[in-house]
Amino acid sequence: MIVKKLTAENIDEYRELRLRGLIEDSDSFLRTYEEEVNITKTFYLHRFTNEWAADENFILGGFSNNELIGFVGFRREYQEKVKHKSLLWGMYVVPELRKKGVGKILIEEILRRTNNMKGLEQINLAVITKNEPAKNLYKSYGFQVYGTEKNAVKSNGIYLDEDFMVLILKKH
Repeated sequence: MIVKKLTAENIDEYRELRLRGLIEDSDSFLRTYEEEVNITKTFYLHRFTNEWAADENFILGGFSNNELIGFVGFRREYQEKVKHKSLLWGMYVVPELRKKGVGKILIEEILRRTNNMKGLEQINLAVITKNEPAKNLYKSYGFQVYGTEKNAVKSNGIYLDEDFMVLILKKH
């Protein structure tokens, strides 16, 4: 597997895989398929050439045989009082390749890229509480649950709790 930062050249394959994720794992994302399918290519072009083009804000893609099989986003806070924090978001791996190390490789690349970010002390994420495979993956890298929001998401009339996790990179 090859991991690389996604760019505007990857818009179509990213969008296609994200839509697949919204169908197959709708509870893992905040947007619904119906919301996402109406987002234009221009919207993604703007994000890939602006917001996600920065060194400290990006989406990584995992590729096998030149096919996108997984992705994960990373965003560094920019305001002075919170720029010691960042967010890992939107992780998705195609179901047929789960438990084959794809998620691990994506997280390891996030950690490698963030290792030298000056002043970065922690990576936060949120995950649906019942998503034990994802939580176990994050825990294997040292992420710890620090809180739970009850009824954080309402999906198809069912409330889901969300766990907030943190990986402390540096001691204060």
